[in-house]
Amino acid sequence: MGQVQTAELHVIVKDPHSAVVRNATVTATDATRNFSRVVTANSDGEYILLSIPPGLYSITVEATGYTKTEADDVRLTIGQVAELTIALSVSGGTTTVTVSSEAELVETQKTSSGTT
Repeated sequence: MGQVQTAELHVIVKDPHSAVVRNATVTATDATRNFSRVVTANSDGEYILLSIPPGLYSITVEATGYTKTEADDVRLTIGQVAELTIALSVSGGTTTVTVSSEAELVETQKTSSGTT
């Protein structure tokens, strides 16, 4: 069995009242590799980016009625299954909120293989 060479990111998008936002578009971009992936919610309101190359990503979330929000410097490593929660603000116009510090990821699983 081969070793996993990709990562997985689960994004949870919430409104100001901590309710899950199901109508958002989530884009993960690794500018150094010119790689981008766009996802919409599954039936449970989850945004799952499967089999993406490890790297340093900018995660952008857009939804009608909410301010566009970006989380920069999201680092994904080989075999990582990470979870990122992004809170949206209600939009009063055209505004972009950028989270410039390293986004906090929750490691939910890590695929690893070893020999004994």
